[in-house]
Amino acid sequence: MSFTFEGKETTMLDAIDSLYGTVVPLASGGTAAIYRLHHPDRPRDLAAKVLRYDDASLNARLCREARALASIDHPHICRYHSVGRLLGRPCLVMELIEGTNLLEARRALRQRAKIEAMKQVAEAVHAAHQAGVIHRDIKPQNIMLRGGAIEPVDAVLVDFGLVWSTDEETQLTHQGQLLGTPVYMAPEQIENPTRAHGARVDVYGLGATLYHLLTGRPPFQADNQFLVLEQVLRAEVVPLRKHDASLPPALEAIVLRCLAKNPDDRYASAAAVAEALGALLAPAPRLGWTRALSRTIATTAGKTAPRIGSWLMATIALAMLFLQPGPPRAVDGPREAPRLVAPAIAAPAAAIEPDTSRADDKIASVNAA
Repeated sequence: MSFTFEGKETTMLDAIDSLYGTVVPLASGGTAAIYRLHHPDRPRDLAAKVLRYDDASLNARLCREARALASIDHPHICRYHSVGRLLGRPCLVMELIEGTNLLEARRALRQRAKIEAMKQVAEAVHAAHQAGVIHRDIKPQNIMLRGGAIEPVDAVLVDFGLVWSTDEETQLTHQGQLLGTPVYMAPEQIENPTRAHGARVDVYGLGATLYHLLTGRPPFQADNQFLVLEQVLRAEVVPLRKHDASLPPALEAIVLRCLAKNPDDRYASAAAVAEALGALLAPAPRLGWTRALSRTIATTAGKTAPRIGSWLMATIALAMLFLQPGPPRAVDGPREAPRLVAPAIAAPAAAIEPDTSRADDKIASVNAA
């Protein structure tokens, strides 16, 4: 079958050829490029991650990424659709996220929205861990916001290219090879990059990402990568409130715990991180503090000025009740900024269900190709 690819007629194979007729480039990296797949008769477009060249190690990573995505079903994780070939090169077909990444959206989001986005990502990471998948590359650039920097936020974790599956014994990182982004990497990843580290590596990544969102800089910065690695291993993280004194102390404590050098000192799971962030976002309970204060005033006044009439105390109590403000905000300071409402996204009339049942067969055919 003939298709349009970057203005030229070409042929696509396997999962792609029967689905989409136009391929539009979206982004390009060192080892892979991302394309939009479009067909006018299909309800929605998809994305294809296509390797830039054939390499046994890269092919194995792409297959591992496909298996990982196929094993997870969570609203805040990019959904797997299929694997196949494009222009003779292996590719992974997945959900297309229309929006912007969290780093680009940082300045436009309120503090509360940033916390909500990271709570969603922490829940997604926990779901991945439950499926035996460690992401190992959590950073703001790998978190997309559906619809862009609008509220309420809808965050999606993407790029499982460095994923580690706990049920696999094969290690794809070779001795001396450091994969990932150093400013967001846990110390143990740097010390021993060939080891299959556990879930607390991702807990560190969650903390490093949230640190950057809240302070405008990653936990460690230096003029070159070597100095960054030294800082990650040995330097203490500058407390967030040194950069921004308005940040709640409880929020700072959560982030710093995630960034502990010793994995045992971090949260035990991404679910625990999500729970801690959720507690910050929960509305403060009304404790009837004005009533208690009015009783205190009445008691004190009764002791110090017994001749004050009861009508005066009743007037004070009523005035305080009518003027009672709402509970103090735990996040975002005293002023309530207007919330932006994300436009409703209509569900497609005929959604394409992911073909996860044939994932291993398709992966085997890609490796055999």
